[in-house]
Amino acid sequence: MQLTAINQSKPFKISYLFITIILIGVIILGLGAIRSEAASDITIIIDGQVLETDVAPFIEDGRTLVPMRAIFEGLGADVTWNESARRVTGTKDSVVVILHIGDKTALVNGQPLEIDVAAKIFNSRTMVPGRFIAESLGAQVDWNASTRTVTIKSGDVPGGDVDQPDLTEKTGVYIGQIDNNFIEIEVAGEAKTYLYPPEYKWVIDEHLDKGDMVTILYMENEVGQLQILKFENPDTSNVMKDITGIFTGLIDNHSIEIQVDGEYKAYVIPEDMVLTGFKEQDKVLFDYYIDVNFRNALITMEKIE
Repeated sequence: MQLTAINQSKPFKISYLFITIILIGVIILGLGAIRSEAASDITIIIDGQVLETDVAPFIEDGRTLVPMRAIFEGLGADVTWNESARRVTGTKDSVVVILHIGDKTALVNGQPLEIDVAAKIFNSRTMVPGRFIAESLGAQVDWNASTRTVTIKSGDVPGGDVDQPDLTEKTGVYIGQIDNNFIEIEVAGEAKTYLYPPEYKWVIDEHLDKGDMVTILYMENEVGQLQILKFENPDTSNVMKDITGIFTGLIDNHSIEIQVDGEYKAYVIPEDMVLTGFKEQDKVLFDYYIDVNFRNALITMEKIE
């Protein structure tokens, strides 16, 4: 008697494919639920007040992303959004912070700084790295992993009548960076160690080399450390000429953004400069210098074909 083999490969293939699709769907839904749960239990406290957001903060690659308007305004900064350039601009006092969606290079007072996680659009909201924004605006940030709480101290909370510290201004020679908190400067032939604020790290990274002159405003803090409050550039005579770039728009009434060699930079504009003849994506030729606050300051700018 001859037995006929039954071909079951096709039904089995269909079954395996169906099961695989179901498993992939379950995994995707599970990951979404995990992310949603992780996002919803993060609390952000600014100067003792819980920050309310319409989209919950979440952690991505070890960094907490928060809605841009909530974090900037929570820290007392003005914030604007440029849709065509996909650019976020936050301004507080003399500090201007700029981020572009998907770009890991941010600008603080015109100086490029690398960030671990780029700004992104999520649930129709622009999400930005909270620690970077807060520290760029001069705030102190602490993360409690057990309670998943971000605590931010802006320094803007009034504390009543307090003794004002004695401030000293000196010009010296920059020797070098000791670590992420301290630098060494020689003043009047004597080298001393100074604690510097994190919002001025861009000055050290971008502008100061060994032997450069720098002016500092500092005080002695409660533990006896010399703490820098402000850096200034004592030499504004170095002019960079005939630089070409792409004009990418107005940041505020005092500064514009230009893309140079693929890198976005902010430039302070002279009071008498007229921008009515320029539009976004114009190719421009310009001269600039580094001003007393280490900002890029335009001297002239013209449109080129």
